[in-house]
Amino acid sequence: MGKSTGVSTMKRYLIVSIFALLNVLSAPLWAADSLSVSELKQQMQDGKAPIIIDVRDEDEYLAGHIPGAIMVPAKQMEHHLDMMEQYRKEDIVLYCQSG
Repeated sequence: MGKSTGVSTMKRYLIVSIFALLNVLSAPLWAADSLSVSELKQQMQDGKAPIIIDVRDEDEYLAGHIPGAIMVPAKQMEHHLDMMEQYRKEDIVLYCQSG
């Protein structure tokens, strides 16, 4: 078997949870929906990929991640809120290995 890349790699890493945070507007409301791997892959192929945040640890991220994903370990999320502000009106997908 050849090496798999991109979304296929993430399937191997057991993406248990993918959440889309939809269009956070001026109010502090967050809407969360599930997004399947195939739906995310299709959005990426269509050039409509959301902001993708990998919340795993650095070692896991370096071992393989979705192309274009931004690494923000879950344990450090609160320290990156200023950075996240720029994506306030974007769709955001968070993913991890273990849920």
